Amino acid sequence: MAITEKPMHRSHDLNGDTAMLVSLYRDWAPDYDHDVLRDGYTAPWLTAQMITMTLPNTETATVLDVGCGTGLVGRELKRVRGGLTLIGLDLSPEMAAIANQTGAYDRAVGDINLLSPSVSTDAAVQPANHVVCCGTLTNGHIGPEGIGALLALTAPNGHLTFSVRLNHSRAEDFAGAVHRLTEGGAATLTSALFNAPYIGEEGADYFTLRKPTAA
Repeated sequence: MAITEKPMHRSHDLNGDTAMLVSLYRDWAPDYDHDVLRDGYTAPWLTAQMITMTLPNTETATVLDVGCGTGLVGRELKRVRGGLTLIGLDLSPEMAAIANQTGAYDRAVGDINLLSPSVSTDAAVQPANHVVCCGTLTNGHIGPEGIGALLALTAPNGHLTFSVRLNHSRAEDFAGAVHRLTEGGAATLTSALFNAPYIGEEGADYFTLRKPTAA
């Protein structure tokens, strides 16, 4: 009997091809939660805990979840901080539709390409004080250039928390990219975890950056 490769592993071979990623997630969306949770996908929980550390204690806040998928991060954030306003963005309309169905998000919008030159002018995309990105900076999806795109969606003096699957982080030198951004004054590194839990077969690096106040 032939062994069928997991959708997650197939996605890692797509070299950031937007059309192919959209097609894969269209088909995978109904089974995504079952598949990744079965495989020990703990990254949404850890990412949510890290962004929660940046949230104010005495007021509501808006969190922009970039690459929200089916809403695993949003559901965890709502569990620990029920008063949040959550906005989800995803490349896949089908994945975003499932995120909307969870009730965790005020809205989740599909057809949003983080690396598109027009993303910053899209009416659905507004900079937020708290931006989170879990599972999107990974093999076959987005490289270190995604950090700058995420910072562009982070309001001045706001925080950005993101995960990077371990082998992708090391192969593409995400730590070096973060260092260059901080040395250049584009951000301050406030916390980092290296080779922390991510999914059963592999860990990840996690970073929280603060964007400086606009001059």
